[in-house]
Amino acid sequence: MRRLLIIDDDDLLRNSLGVILNARGFICTSAPGALEAIEQAEAGQFDVALVDINMPGLDGFEVIKALARIKPRMCIVAMSGRQFDGDLDYAMIATGLGADAFLAKPFRPQQLLEASERRPAAVQADRT
Repeated sequence: MRRLLIIDDDDLLRNSLGVILNARGFICTSAPGALEAIEQAEAGQFDVALVDINMPGLDGFEVIKALARIKPRMCIVAMSGRQFDGDLDYAMIATGLGADAFLAKPFRPQQLLEASERRPAAVQADRT
């Protein structure tokens, strides 16, 4: 089973994603904020991280940078209800920092599943 870390400050979304992904065979852990997520990533083995960009305190971009450094073989999927902020393109920034994919909220469960499969070879190598 693949282990997934869901990082989002929205309790309802975090819980909903956990239900959807658990039903599809993932073992899900959640974190309501950046610091908790980074601590959990350092302490555990995760194949995939879903990272919300807009969170209070440290934002998702900081989480992506930290996860890319801590767990370089983990698949990182950024997500946000905003794709642009003025001239800033969230998808370009997120992938530039180490995310493997970007999902604009709301997204369909199938999009999430496809995005979480972006790095299957690297995930397998991380387990050895």
